[in-house]
Amino acid sequence: MNRWFVSLLEITLTISFFAWTGCQPAQEPGDDAASDSLAAADTAAPASLYERLGGEPAITAVVDTFVSMAAADAELNFTRQGTANEWEATPASIDTLKTRLVQFVGQATGGPQIYEGQDMGTVHEGMSISNEEFDRLGGHLLAALDAYSVPAPEQEELMAIVETTRSAIVAADTTAL
Repeated sequence: MNRWFVSLLEITLTISFFAWTGCQPAQEPGDDAASDSLAAADTAAPASLYERLGGEPAITAVVDTFVSMAAADAELNFTRQGTANEWEATPASIDTLKTRLVQFVGQATGGPQIYEGQDMGTVHEGMSISNEEFDRLGGHLLAALDAYSVPAPEQEELMAIVETTRSAIVAADTTAL
């Protein structure tokens, strides 16, 4: 092998190693180019909540667990039986619900998804969801996040996003309950 190719291979392997391990090569004193690149790395945008949650595969897993927990909770009235907007929980409708939840969480946390459902007020109109039921659903979401060992800061950030939907989801006539 010629010397030029060997040198190029060594440089490529060194760069790959540092990139793979996240290490930075030692900086020579007065090496302004290295200082500039390190400063740029320090100011890189932090990972979005979407990325910190694990992206679509992780969000999908949490949503699957969350929906299963909510559907099994008799106190929640998952299908909203006896309300103006009763819902039939067929395999197809549950799949659509899960898809919309993944879209909503993905979009709200900085992912590439686009929520294709109706706005929160319209989709929950006539369901008579109380604050207690909203909170109970939130508890199931936290349990689903715990099941996948999602760290507390990410849980808190996601729950703050969910909380912004309360006024659109909770029925006006149940807010005093």
